[in-house]
Amino acid sequence: MMDRPLVSVIIPCYNAERYVEQSIRSIMQQTYTALEIIAIDDGSVDGTVLILQRLAAEDQRIRLVIHDENKRLVFTLNEGLALARGRYIARMDADDIAMPNRIAVQVDVLECNPQIVVVGSFMRVIQAEQLRGKWIAPIDDLRIRSYLFIASPFFHPTIMFRNGLPDLYYREDAYRAEDYDFWVRLLEHGKGYNIPRVLLHYRLLATSETKLGEQDAARRFAIFSDIHTRILSVYGISLPHHWQRLYTASTVKDWIPFITSSSISELLRVYGYIEQGVKKVNAPLAGTVKGYLGLRLLAYLRYGRFTKRFQDFFEVLKSSYFYRGAITLILRRVKL
Repeated sequence: MMDRPLVSVIIPCYNAERYVEQSIRSIMQQTYTALEIIAIDDGSVDGTVLILQRLAAEDQRIRLVIHDENKRLVFTLNEGLALARGRYIARMDADDIAMPNRIAVQVDVLECNPQIVVVGSFMRVIQAEQLRGKWIAPIDDLRIRSYLFIASPFFHPTIMFRNGLPDLYYREDAYRAEDYDFWVRLLEHGKGYNIPRVLLHYRLLATSETKLGEQDAARRFAIFSDIHTRILSVYGISLPHHWQRLYTASTVKDWIPFITSSSISELLRVYGYIEQGVKKVNAPLAGTVKGYLGLRLLAYLRYGRFTKRFQDFFEVLKSSYFYRGAITLILRRVKL
């Protein structure tokens, strides 16, 4: 297959000497071989650079970039995007393991579906050197766009997207949620899809960006609020400031205790306003959005603190969001 498109795989590396060789080799050994592997060391102070140099000498497909100092993830990702020559760009972290057919499967999806601009997959988690549970993501474009209202619908290290799209960069001011912001802008140019198969093993460490982001709650809250404002604006929806904070706070369990001075009935009014706004533009999408907002209502009930228990209970039982959320939760548990 001489005409196979080149795929650029961007792998930021930082103090990853324990895992980086296994990670890079999992890309070197892909069944799909038309690759350039852009390995960017971001100021490591351990043995990562030496390992990368040895691997680069072994495989000419590796393009090695070395920073003298740490410039952080967003800078490194944008540098990788600027260097990428492939028709498609894939992402991975320096401590993850790609399944041998990951690139081949994702290229096939993009080649056969020109309307799809970004494709991800399910993944399994490595924790304490043990392979743990499977993380699933919304599969089709309708569910991806619906899930976008509450959280990122892709696992960042699993994704592949088309090169040359407009607005193809990560925002520095969205650091710690730069991927979520990236998907919102990317999906303005086409459809998304998550392959319902595990194509990556994701190593969850205390130093992972996922874990570090959770420690910076105030910053992430502001970024999420900004992202939600952009998502809602696509459907002509503008929320009052208090409602915007209530909506954003309800989307992450760690933020829920900060806003439970508001009544459940007020949260339900916010959800209803969003649903009706979406329905005016895309009725099928509104139905799926309602299910995911219902999931957040269930989280609100679980993690919130309430003073009017009976009134809360009565409001919940009257709400269709409770029942739609329960159905959505069940379907997620059975992976439908």
